[in-house]
Order: sequence, then C-alpha cells, then structure tokens
Amino acid sequence: MAFDDINRPMMKRFRLGIVALAVVVGCCASPWAWRIGTLRWAKWSALHRLATLTPAQLANLDKVPQVVSLRRVLPEAIALETVNISSFVLCVPHAESREYPKSEDLYRVILNYPRFKVGVVKPFSTANADAQLRTEHLPCAYDFRSAAYRLRLDDIRMAPDLASLRGRTLLLAEKMEIINMDLGRKGYFEDFRRDDMCGFVIPPARALGLSAHAEAYFPQLKVSVVLWFIPSDKVLMSDIHDFLSVLEITPESEGKREREELGSTRYSIRDGAR
Repeated sequence: MAFDDINRPMMKRFRLGIVALAVVVGCCASPWAWRIGTLRWAKWSALHRLATLTPAQLANLDKVPQVVSLRRVLPEAIALETVNISSFVLCVPHAESREYPKSEDLYRVILNYPRFKVGVVKPFSTANADAQLRTEHLPCAYDFRSAAYRLRLDDIRMAPDLASLRGRTLLLAEKMEIINMDLGRKGYFEDFRRDDMCGFVIPPARALGLSAHAEAYFPQLKVSVVLWFIPSDKVLMSDIHDFLSVLEITPESEGKREREELGSTRYSIRDGAR
C-alpha cells in the first residue's frame, strides 16, 4: 500500500481542521460576526441556567400579571383606622382586633378580620433603589418589578443585541422569585393601578409556606409597603381589592392632622403600643 494512501484520511482531517480554524479566526476578525456569535452563546448560557427547573416552574416564568384598575374608596364610605409604623401613618379598613409581634418578627402589626389576617411590614423608602434604577433607564422600583414580571422566556431568545440581553437577564433574575408561586388560579397574579398607588398581588407559595401578599408602591412619596394576607385559602381577591382600595400612607405629621379631621372613624396604633 502506498504511503499516500495511508496518509490520505489523515490529510483530509488536517485540511478540515485548517478550514475550521480559518472560520473561527475569520469570525474573531469580524466585529459583526463576533457579536452575533457572542450573542448566541450568551442567550444559550442564560437559558441553559434554567435547565434544572421543573416544567411547572418554567411555566411560571412565562406567566405575566393581569392589569387591574382599583377604584379609590372615600374615607366616609367605610370604617377605617390608622396604624402608625415608624414615621408613617397607614390608613386601613377597621379590624376586629390586632396582634403585636415581637420586634424581630417580619410584621410590625397584624390586623385581624373575620376570615383572615393582614400582616403589615414596616414601610420602606424606595428613593435609593429608584436612583440606581434610573441608570438602567427605569424610572422607579415599581417599573423595574413590572418589567420583570412581564418578561417571557421568548424575550430572552429574541434579544437583538448584547445590551438588551443583559437588561432582560437582570429582569429574569428578578422574576425567578415567583417560580414556586401557585399561579394556577386565574387572576391571582395582578399588577394593580390606582391614581396615587400601584403595585402587585403575588399568589401564595404553599410549598414554601408563604401566603399571598401585596406590594404597594406610592411613587410620589417614594415609599413602599408589603402586606401579607393570612391564610391564603380564606382570602378572596375581592378582600385584597377592598383592602387596597382604601389603603393610604402619609408621613406621620400629615397623618396626625388627618386623624383629627376624621375623628372617630379611625383608631390609632403606634408600633404595637395601644
């Protein structure tokens, strides 16, 4: 057998290797082709990280909240009370009774209603978060959360460039927190709007022992408050909507003046002290 016959398969593989190397070098030398290749790899990498999720968790990532417009209920239309937490005054529906957890607990006060309870978390300022998000071309924390909740997996696949893919990957990381939520109930996952307030109703995650909760944002005050509805199986969406329809939050000095004007329709609580 001739020497050339023996080496022909080896030479063929060698030539193919050279061609492949030339293609790689050509791609690296071309900025456009390099960006396309990098973008495809980045998309694959982002989606590959989801390979360990269950089908139900992946389905959750593709769900978006239903937009709901809330009517604002006038204080004269329902019995209300005020809750003083830190430097803020919250106006809420009048509760049958109240509980005051220990200072290290999540809730500052728990309001007891006939079928459920509402745990009120200490309000917090969104000013710093809003300032950071403006560098990402998002005006406030609510808009960031809203964009995250509205993201679908196809938005990752359809990202036109690396800059938009980076932004969408950040939103995907934010949305990952809902993968274990019970999103099977129609209309439970909501993006609500009111003239002075906006936010989200997040369904429970029974597997993790978490109840349904609402994240309420007050853009003019740059303040947010989280409300947990306990237990979730006894809470109706109408209950949550009724609560949010009257929810108000004001700085303590303004809240004191409002209490004096409304008189006996409200009751005051200060951080667990009657």
